[in-house]
Amino acid sequence: MQSSGLDGEADGEEDFSKVLLGMMEQLTNKDILYEPMKELDDKFPEWMEKNAEKVGDADLIRYREQQVYVREIVQRFESKTYTDETEADKEYIVERMQKMQAAGSPPVDLVGDMAKAQEIFGAAQDGCPMQ
Repeated sequence: MQSSGLDGEADGEEDFSKVLLGMMEQLTNKDILYEPMKELDDKFPEWMEKNAEKVGDADLIRYREQQVYVREIVQRFESKTYTDETEADKEYIVERMQKMQAAGSPPVDLVGDMAKAQEIFGAAQDGCPMQ
């Protein structure tokens, strides 16, 4: 009996999703993510106060949404019960990061050129060989 190959493609996509999720979980651990998120959380309120009238309505809505996600991530990291090993904590952080990414880029003058984030993501990718 000959396979159509579709099962293999589905398995490949599932494997890729698992690898991607694993990478996302590694990038969202507290040691890597807390400091830049805390810094962003500290800067966001002042930036919003100074710039709310300078940006368009759509951007303002997006930035407020991002500010909420950043605050939620920081609060979860600061929770006394948080651990990188707890599945619920990992899922919470990954979900907020995905929502934040879906909302678009944070204000450029708030995060600068994101050199630190690029270093973090670059270092994480260096440890993961291309397939």
